[in-house]
Amino acid sequence: MIKYPLLAFSLMLAVFTISPVSADESSSLALKYTILSEGKNIGELTQRLFQDENGHSFAEHSHIKVSGWWRGIDITSSLIESFNGVNGFSSVDSKTLDGTTAYWTKIERNKKGLRGSFAEIKKTTVRENKALANMGIAITSTLVSNFGEIQSLSGAVFTNRSDQSQGTQFIRNDFDTTEINLPFFINSFGSKPLPDKLRLLDTENLKINSVKLTDLGNEEITISEKTFQSRHLTLAGSRFKPSHIWINNEDISLPYLIRFVGEDEDGPVEIRLNSPPFFD
Repeated sequence: MIKYPLLAFSLMLAVFTISPVSADESSSLALKYTILSEGKNIGELTQRLFQDENGHSFAEHSHIKVSGWWRGIDITSSLIESFNGVNGFSSVDSKTLDGTTAYWTKIERNKKGLRGSFAEIKKTTVRENKALANMGIAITSTLVSNFGEIQSLSGAVFTNRSDQSQGTQFIRNDFDTTEINLPFFINSFGSKPLPDKLRLLDTENLKINSVKLTDLGNEEITISEKTFQSRHLTLAGSRFKPSHIWINNEDISLPYLIRFVGEDEDGPVEIRLNSPPFFD
């Protein structure tokens, strides 16, 4: 199965140092990506970034569809993830629908640190499918400009399924960041050298992966006839060839992924911005 974000590398090392936002100011950014496998367009991904005086959050929706003579792939995923400006990582809620089977992963704070839970729902209901669709529409259409509304829509999905989940416990210092938050993590170092190794939380499989990080410096990259000033890095793990990522270093108050090139168990994968980002 093709996975995202950052695919094979799946919370905070410290409180991030990002551009401050005043109490009466907030900002949000919408990003549209194309997902390719071996050069073929197989899906789309929308990511929304929200920032206010309390911290920053992500809302993400993707759809991957691949035809096959025996069994095709048709996977829809939605994810929300939040970071508090004081305490770092706050929560993640991820839902993936593969045919009639859904996978629900959630991580929340508790007295011991962070509790992760996973549930496999083998047959979703019409009501659950509609709730998942509404969440996806809210993210991809960008009609909903408030993260709290998207969070409420996510909370309305699988409300009666919590008894099916299995849990695991994390300590915050066990890992450095999540894959979706990597641009913010990189940006937090400013001009300081980056660490050689990272412990990335795989929020889909509730495991921590150690990867080697290499900073290749600043690079100009052109996507869809738009030129970006970026920071080029590689991530190397034990299972796959190194992955290349390009992160914007313009308007770094809301850092974001421009391009990802790597592989998963199904082969080469690329995720690239298909249009300039825009503020909601």
